[in-house]
Amino acid sequence: MFKNPFSLRSGLCFLILALLSAVGLTGCTPGRIASLAEKIADFDLPEGYSPELGIEADGYILVGYAPKAGQGHIYMFQAPASAGLDANELQAEIQKYRPDLKSGRTSVMETRPINIRGQQVSLVISEGTNSDGKPYLEYTAVFQGKTGPALVSITSVEANWSEADITAFLAAIQ
Repeated sequence: MFKNPFSLRSGLCFLILALLSAVGLTGCTPGRIASLAEKIADFDLPEGYSPELGIEADGYILVGYAPKAGQGHIYMFQAPASAGLDANELQAEIQKYRPDLKSGRTSVMETRPINIRGQQVSLVISEGTNSDGKPYLEYTAVFQGKTGPALVSITSVEANWSEADITAFLAAIQ
């Protein structure tokens, strides 16, 4: 009997690992990435960022954007409602696959409330070092996307954005 290789949990694991590594997932057109992103939430991409990756498998969606100058990323991920995960469970699943947290390369500095899509959620601000030993900041929040629990993650090695810019971008996600 044929077994679907993208079961709910294995599909989630695959996309979480893709989110964390973002290796080999380029090649999606900007228009396709935009249509995938629209399934998660409505937002205006910040100036200077361009589409980098997009993938959809069994209702799981991952999109990523990179700055034209500097290092960093914006990732958005959404699990389908059929996965049976709420935002807290999605956050817990993602934390299981964070090698940077396990290795001690990243630590949480602060958690604060923020509104995304009209919901009050927790914004987790972390600092760490990348594989090149450069310091970076990461802003992560889990929220209810259009069709399931979703995550937004913003990382930056350089001070491309002020904290006010990041907070404004997150608050504008609809």
